[in-house]
Amino acid sequence: MTDHNEKPPCAFCRRLRFIAMMFVMIMGLALSRPELSFLRGIDLTLVAAYVFGAAFVVLLLWKAYQERGAKDHDEFSEPNP
Repeated sequence: MTDHNEKPPCAFCRRLRFIAMMFVMIMGLALSRPELSFLRGIDLTLVAAYVFGAAFVVLLLWKAYQERGAKDHDEFSEPNP
């Protein structure tokens, strides 16, 4: 018997595997072309634009908070001279 001293996969590898699995599932769904009645009459391009726009605004606000707000409210940080 061989002794396996394998390291656990890195965070990037796990994330890449997750993205690959989601891609395969989405492509399988897209290729099967299911008829979803609750989506009838909804402009999916407009919905996607709103989702991406909202995600961009949330990300922008989160990064601004991390850059400015978190430093001001961190009670364990050293004071700036």
